[in-house]
Amino acid sequence: MTLRLAVAEIPETHLLELQGQLAPDETPRLVEFAAEPHSALAYETRCCRQGKAVNTQGRVQVQLKILCDRCLEPVAHEVDETFNLLLLPETELDHLEPEAILSTQDLDTLYYNEGWLELGELLEEQAMLTLPPKVLCSETCQGLCGNCGANLNHTECRCPEADFSDSPFAGLQKPNNDS
Repeated sequence: MTLRLAVAEIPETHLLELQGQLAPDETPRLVEFAAEPHSALAYETRCCRQGKAVNTQGRVQVQLKILCDRCLEPVAHEVDETFNLLLLPETELDHLEPEAILSTQDLDTLYYNEGWLELGELLEEQAMLTLPPKVLCSETCQGLCGNCGANLNHTECRCPEADFSDSPFAGLQKPNNDS
C-alpha cells in the first residue's frame, strides 16, 4: 500500500505533520538497489498548502546494505537526509520549454498529478538521492579477479599469468630501445 495524500486535505492555515515508517515492501526501488533487506524507511514531514502549491519539509532515515562496485561485498550505508520541496500541480509544467534552463528553485520543485501527492514515492526518492554514485567497501578494495572471480581482498588469485604474446598489442609491452 502506498502513502498518498489528497492535496485538498492539506490545511492552508497550519502545518500538517506526518511521521511513520514505510516497510521495505512499500519502497520497491530501495529494495531493488539494496543487497539485503533494509530497515523500514522512517519519515517525518510537515506540509502546508498555499492555493495549489504545497510546501513540504521533512526527514528520511533508513539503514541499507549496498554492494561494493569492485568486490560485490555488502557495505552498510545510513541515510539520514532532510529535504525542503515545493510541490505544484502537473499543469504548471506547461510554462517550461522542452530545453529550458532550470534555476536552483526549479530543482527543488516537484509536480503532483490529479490532486494527489504520492508521498511514499517522494520519500523513497529523497532517500535514493543520497546514495553514492560509486560504492566501495574501502578505498583499498582490490575487487574480483577478472578471470576466476576470486575476491582479491580475501585471497590471492591462483590463475596462471595470461600469455598475450600473440595479441596485436603485445608489442606495446616491450621497451622501446630506439632512442
